[in-house]
Amino acid sequence: MKTLVVYDSVFGNTAKIAAKIAEGLETEAVHVDNVNDAMLEEADLIVIGSPTRAFKPTPKIIALVDNLTPARFGLAKLAAFDTRVNATSSKNLFMRFVDKMGYAAPWLQNKLTEKGFWVCEPPAGFFVEASEGPVQVGELDRAAAWAKSLPKD
Repeated sequence: MKTLVVYDSVFGNTAKIAAKIAEGLETEAVHVDNVNDAMLEEADLIVIGSPTRAFKPTPKIIALVDNLTPARFGLAKLAAFDTRVNATSSKNLFMRFVDKMGYAAPWLQNKLTEKGFWVCEPPAGFFVEASEGPVQVGELDRAAAWAKSLPKD
């Protein structure tokens, strides 16, 4: 099975998570700027990752998803992940508000499902210490474990 891990990253945290997921899937993580239609068309599993920015993915990931159509890529299984601040453990009231507003991975799942894609696994969120990081201790291991839960065929 051909797998593609596509991501965008602002501070490098999502890139680290994407690399760990790709390692678990025995493939490479590819920045959204370097992805082309041929790569997407060849993939049986497409894993899309983004940092959460203003309650949703980055504009580049949104553009990627907007350009995916089931007619061209409908046989591919899809999965989504994001990086986020752990708002429930934050003492900051604004961050607790953020927890109620949403994150990038559920946004991606909803958008892909609305477009008619099969999202094969619930979206995953991986925690960073603050908006610029670093990745919280244990999250790289959790990303590797999540990768192992994704379909292999």
